[in-house]
Amino acid sequence: MASLDGPQLRTALGWLARFHATWWGGGVGAAAAAAARAAGGVAPVGGYWHLGWRRADVADLPGHLDRLAAAAPAVADALYGPRLAAAAGRTLLHGDAKAANLAWAPDRASAVAALDFQYVGWGRGVCDVANLLVSSATPAALGGALPLPPAAAAAAAPATAAGGDSGGAAVAVPRGPPRNPAPLAPPTPTFLSGTADAGGDRDRVAAAEASLLGVYTAELAAALPAGTPPPSADAVATAYELALLDVVRYRGTAASVGGRGSAFFGPNAGYALARVGEVLDRLDGGAVAPPGVYAAAIERLYGHAL
Repeated sequence: MASLDGPQLRTALGWLARFHATWWGGGVGAAAAAAARAAGGVAPVGGYWHLGWRRADVADLPGHLDRLAAAAPAVADALYGPRLAAAAGRTLLHGDAKAANLAWAPDRASAVAALDFQYVGWGRGVCDVANLLVSSATPAALGGALPLPPAAAAAAAPATAAGGDSGGAAVAVPRGPPRNPAPLAPPTPTFLSGTADAGGDRDRVAAAEASLLGVYTAELAAALPAGTPPPSADAVATAYELALLDVVRYRGTAASVGGRGSAFFGPNAGYALARVGEVLDRLDGGAVAPPGVYAAAIERLYGHAL
């Protein structure tokens, strides 16, 4: 449920940052390492949505997310493939950071503890951050609700033709064959730049996202051990975009956006799909591309943050 307002999100992001800082770089103290071995260790990859567990779910994505399906292996490889083992930002993920797994102080804002650690495993902290924001932020905390992109809205609309009825059957958008992508667009610091509107809603969403990521970055830097270089704000924001693709690849199987799976995609679907569309435009120029194109584009545009 998307129920965390701005102050709650900042507190929750602080908790995640301190948790991630404790295990940053994959280094742990002798006592913690012994405890982990006694408990049987942790998963090689944290979270319940990662592609290693959810590869079959890619077939449940709606047609309008074909580009996301095509990019999924390259995104997964960049986030938690072989390079993760040597990544400076390798850390333990909570793996299911969401409102339902947070226990609050009586004022429901000043302090929080996390519950339900069954999906703990190694990864990049921004994966927890992306899951928390998409699943649990109120739209107001993300700057205001955004409508679903037209293709997603059409795919989720009740079927009315060819014998369909208004009982909620989704209109499937046919999947097309791969096409030659347009030349790669250079990265831009302006979030949602391709979908700006006169009312400035998306500017507010961009500012809210940047502010929340800034909270996480600052809390992480403050919590890291002395002498440990913190990631830059740019590195966190850049890696967050790939983490968002990974989270939405799972949540995009929801019927509410035309998918054929059982995932839940709440009121932040408009925000998440708009951001994913922008990132994919940078990777493939607006058309489904072969796997190698996504891998090369990720390395070129995001490799410095990984």
